[in-house]
Amino acid sequence: MQEYNLYLDSMFSETPGDEVLLELEECSDNYNNTFVRLKRYFENEINTFDSDKFGKILFKGLETVYNSGVYDIVEFGNRCYKLWRLLPAFLDHEQPFYVLCYADDPLSWGDEEQSRTLYRDAFSFYK
Repeated sequence: MQEYNLYLDSMFSETPGDEVLLELEECSDNYNNTFVRLKRYFENEINTFDSDKFGKILFKGLETVYNSGVYDIVEFGNRCYKLWRLLPAFLDHEQPFYVLCYADDPLSWGDEEQSRTLYRDAFSFYK
């Protein structure tokens, strides 16, 4: 979120009259509101969306968080699932986005390595 907010501030200072950026600035301290706003924007307000570009940025960020060790694998999986639920409907069953929904399932039967493999495969999808 810190990197996102810096980028958002930069974009907003370049185009202060942009209503979408203003809305994003207003909710920038709450990531849930930010994702809901972005989802609404991409589903209802534009007719073009570069899912490859979005996916590259999203999965690069997720890989950074994954490798940071900030969350254990269970918490990372929970957060990925919550993120998946916020994705625009046209992405939620596309790979690699869909893996965010189920990659933590193997944890329920004790197969941490399978979950880790699913995440690593998703991170490498755009490489």
